[in-house]
Amino acid sequence: MQTTIFNQPTNYNNYKLWGLIFSYVGLSNKFGYISFWYLGDYQSERDAWQLKGCIISDTLYGEIVDVQTGKEIPEEMELYQNYPNPFNPNTIIKYTLVSRQFVTIKIFDILGNEITTLVNEEKESGEYKVEFSSTSLMNSESGIRHLAAGIYFYQLKAGKFIGTKKMVVMK
Repeated sequence: MQTTIFNQPTNYNNYKLWGLIFSYVGLSNKFGYISFWYLGDYQSERDAWQLKGCIISDTLYGEIVDVQTGKEIPEEMELYQNYPNPFNPNTIIKYTLVSRQFVTIKIFDILGNEITTLVNEEKESGEYKVEFSSTSLMNSESGIRHLAAGIYFYQLKAGKFIGTKKMVVMK
């Protein structure tokens, strides 16, 4: 078939590929791949791409689009359950932010006494993980100390959001 791509006349053909995936490939004699879409097993929507620009022999055709993997913006603030839980000596605390926020994450004992602050800074929207170790807490009086086995709480404050979860240290 004859068509015009980037104001350049070119011939192209569409090819059907059938098997484990169902796809169509558009090939141009001047630009190579110009389009591709496929419908894989158990997918109800197709994945597709189309050539927006290219450089051939130092000549720019169309536009060059910078493709980057961007961070997806979460839809809601969330504090996840730590894992592993129970733990000894380390655990991971994961949380998501929907916008730039000042974030604090603090650890408390069963009586509500603050043990330590893990995060105390402004963060961009996105998904974050912080590691907590029960064996390397600093104490101003005696230096390094270890948490006893038991129940503790961690709390995330970010803007108006406050989330609290329980975690268990086992020895």
